[in-house]
Amino acid sequence: MKLGVVGPFRYDYMQGIFKRIPDCEIIYVPESYIRAGANVRQLLESDVLWTNVPYYQGLVASMLHSTFQIPFVLNLEGYPWLQHVQHVRCGVANLSLQDLAELAFHFADRIVTYPDCCRGRFVDRYPEHAAKTTCVPYGCRFSGRAVPERPLDRKPVRLLLVSNVELYEKYAGAVMVVDMMEHLKDDVSLTVAVAGDTRNELRAYIESKKDPRVRYLGYVEDMGKLYAESDIMVYATFQDLMTYALVEAQYWGLPVVVASEHNSPENVKGLFVPMSAERLAHGVSSLIADPMQRQALGRAGAKFVREHLSDDAIAQQYSRLFREVIEANERGGGAYGGIRLGLPGVTSKAEEAAVAELCLAALRVTDKRTRSEKLGELRNILNQNSDR
Repeated sequence: MKLGVVGPFRYDYMQGIFKRIPDCEIIYVPESYIRAGANVRQLLESDVLWTNVPYYQGLVASMLHSTFQIPFVLNLEGYPWLQHVQHVRCGVANLSLQDLAELAFHFADRIVTYPDCCRGRFVDRYPEHAAKTTCVPYGCRFSGRAVPERPLDRKPVRLLLVSNVELYEKYAGAVMVVDMMEHLKDDVSLTVAVAGDTRNELRAYIESKKDPRVRYLGYVEDMGKLYAESDIMVYATFQDLMTYALVEAQYWGLPVVVASEHNSPENVKGLFVPMSAERLAHGVSSLIADPMQRQALGRAGAKFVREHLSDDAIAQQYSRLFREVIEANERGGGAYGGIRLGLPGVTSKAEEAAVAELCLAALRVTDKRTRSEKLGELRNILNQNSDR
C-alpha cells in the first residue's frame, strides 16, 4: 500500500504510526511545497491519500481525488479551529479557510474525528457527511519510553495542568484550575504548561493571583520530563476531552482529576468531578489523602493507554481504515455503496473534474496574482452551482 501524506500538522508523530502499518510505503509532500504551489505529481502513485489539515492540504487531496480517482482520508483533529476561521482569508482570491475546509469535507471518502463528542459536533453542523465520519483515537507520542515510579510521600504534592484548548475557550478551564488553589490547604504546588502560543492572557491571570505555589512555564519542549516529575494531573474543560495531554499524562502513570461537561471520556480513566473550582479541589484533596487510590488510578490509566492507545493499536485501526477505503474505491464510486457526496450543485463527475482542474491550474503556477485569478474562477463556479 502506498500512502500519500499531504503536508500534515504533527507529522513526526503520525509518521511513527504509519511506519507500523505492514507493507505501507509513505509518500510525503511537505506543507511548504504545497503552500508554494510546487509540483505534487509524486502523489499520483498513491493508493490512498491522508491529511489532517483541511485547508491547502485538503485542497490538494481533493483535486487528486476528483481528477485521478485516488481515495482520500481526512483527519479532523483541528476541527474546532473552523469556528474561528470563517472569515479569515487564505491569501488567494476570495476563498476563506472555511471554504477550503468545506471543499475537503465534500471530497473526502472518510472523515476521522476523535472522540465521539467531537464527531457529534461535526455531524450536527454537517449532517450530510455523517455516513462517512468515523472515530480513531489519539495515540501517545511517548510510547516505548520508560516511566519511573513516583514517590507517594513527596511534599509538596506536585499538581500539573497542561492547557491546550486555550484558543477555543479563552482559558476558562485553565482559570478554573488556577482558582482551585484557593480552596486547597494541602501542601501542594501547581505547575502550568501550555501547548502553543498563549498570547500571555493565562500568564497574566496567574500573576494577578500572587500565589507562590503556582508556577507558570508556558510552552515546554520536553513534556515527558514534566509528566515524570509531577504527582497529579488536574484538568478542566468546557469543550471536550480530545486533548493529547490527558492521554500523555496517563501514559506516565499520573492520576487524573478532571472537571468536564462531557460524560463520555473514551480516552480517560480518572476521577471526574462537577465543573467548579471547589469540586476540583475536593477531588484533588481526596487523592492526596489516599496515596494508594492515587497510585491505583495512575496504574489503571497507564494500563489503558498502553493497551488501547499504543502506536501499534492505532496503526492497526488506520491500516483497516485505509484498506477499506482502497477496496471501496476499486469497486468504484467511493466509500459508501457507490454513493459519493460531491459539492453542492455539482451533479456529475465531469463537473467535479472541471473543479479539480481549476484547483490544479491554480497550484501549478507560482505567480500569486495568476493563482488568485484561477481560484477566483473556482469560487465563481461554486457560487453558481450552489444557487441551482
